[in-house]
Amino acid sequence: MKDQHDNKTVDWCRSQHAVAQGEKMIVVLSHMLSKSGKSSVADVLALVGGTKRSVQRYLDQLTQAGYVQRDDASPAGFTATNKTKQLFGVKA
Repeated sequence: MKDQHDNKTVDWCRSQHAVAQGEKMIVVLSHMLSKSGKSSVADVLALVGGTKRSVQRYLDQLTQAGYVQRDDASPAGFTATNKTKQLFGVKA
């Protein structure tokens, strides 16, 4: 018998790693939306932990997916894109 799922919760996801990654994405993106200005690697590191390099890779993935944009400053700053605002129901 197949499991019945409502697809409104993560009960259908068998990978705890995937759930943790999704939760991390929500934390990072909601932080960026609530913050005026840009977020740094250090800001995200303080939110989710890990290593500086793992956070840099994570932010690169979010940038490639179109959820954040990176500026050309040094150190780099990241801001939420319109795609993120749409995801969270924020008017662009």
